[in-house]
Amino acid sequence: MLKEKSNHFLKYADIKSLPIVSNSTKSSPLITIAIPTYKRPLLLKNALYSALNQEGFDDYEIVVVDNDADRKHEPAIKKIISDFQSNKIVYYINEKNIGMFGNWNRCIELANGEWITILNDDDILKKDYLKTVVGIIKKNSIIDCLMINAEIKDQRRNSKHIPEKQKKRKNKIFKLRIFDFYLNNQNFGSLGVLFKVKNSIEIGGFNEKFYPTSDYFFFVKYLVSNNLIYKYTKYLAVYNINVNESHNEKVWRKWTSDYSLLQKELNPFLGFGRIYNFFFGKVRKDFLYFQSTKLWSDKQLSLKDSSRFLIMRIITFLYRFFMAGVHSLDNIRMNKP
Repeated sequence: MLKEKSNHFLKYADIKSLPIVSNSTKSSPLITIAIPTYKRPLLLKNALYSALNQEGFDDYEIVVVDNDADRKHEPAIKKIISDFQSNKIVYYINEKNIGMFGNWNRCIELANGEWITILNDDDILKKDYLKTVVGIIKKNSIIDCLMINAEIKDQRRNSKHIPEKQKKRKNKIFKLRIFDFYLNNQNFGSLGVLFKVKNSIEIGGFNEKFYPTSDYFFFVKYLVSNNLIYKYTKYLAVYNINVNESHNEKVWRKWTSDYSLLQKELNPFLGFGRIYNFFFGKVRKDFLYFQSTKLWSDKQLSLKDSSRFLIMRIITFLYRFFMAGVHSLDNIRMNKP
């Protein structure tokens, strides 16, 4: 699965994306900020504002790809784009709904930039995002993909969820290894991830069969396809928790099930992964479910579940403590912005 060649762009190749607004004056910018959207014009407005409000870097375009084939919100979105009076925005509407990850693939296909970041319409980029990540990739040409940290904000009404506080730490750049992804997904979906358009096409794009973990599978495949992924620990985006399908317990269960599948796929790349999986596989699967429960639900964990959650937190902490020394070597070699 991770080694096989595939082209997930072909599935919707016969469905056109209709150009509605084409204000962009950049034919080949360095960066494309792609915003897939579906029936949320008010949230889209905030995402667009954050994309346009970047400071210290100007060589980018914004590609909005609307998956609402009914075109109900087209007038509202055109009005929002018009009000911004920007020459960076291109707006498309798909002839048919091609699904969430089908739309992410379409974002890649429509990008004119060498690099792309996919910004969901309910998330936000901080104003120093582009200046920072571009500074890093320009000084460190070995990077094929750069991930960052994001704040979590709960936008749900009457939610009892208390997001974890940002950890005050010195910002570091380090290389992500296969075992990092073996332990857990290293990012909130695509938020703030800067990756190469060409490399994304070469690995076949996002495989919607693995919804809701298609992004997880994509970046693991990106890594095992001889691409170097680095992480910068600065908080450069905002991940908003809104009411959506992620609240569905069936989605959480599917997520943990797909994780187990991905873990098996990674075993050949990690000899000791089999040993880890033998002893801790079940505990790890439960940990991921509990983690999803803590993030997306107000449901309280039982004492037994909390104890198992704590065990996995300790294991993860010990691994990260060990890797801190390895990461520090990477950090010394890398050039900060």
